[in-house]
Amino acid sequence: METIISANQPCCSPSPSLWRASFRFASPQTATRDQTQTRDQTQQRIYGSQLMTQQEMNEYRERMRLAKTEQERERIRADHHDRMKTRA
Repeated sequence: METIISANQPCCSPSPSLWRASFRFASPQTATRDQTQTRDQTQQRIYGSQLMTQQEMNEYRERMRLAKTEQERERIRADHHDRMKTRA
């Protein structure tokens, strides 16, 4: 980016328009939208999450986190999948 210094403007401070263009602050609406999007993405990764309570999702995540092997995680996923199919 090329900086042009005029006689009326000190060399150390950018013009107001340059300053505004350089910094963008998230509005409260943006933060809320980002949180909602993150929550939705997390729920989409858990099969049947729309049928689960927050506590059930937390327990499922904890079981997956504590699983020692990929085979154990796969068994937990399969059991969970069957339970969600039954619930639906």
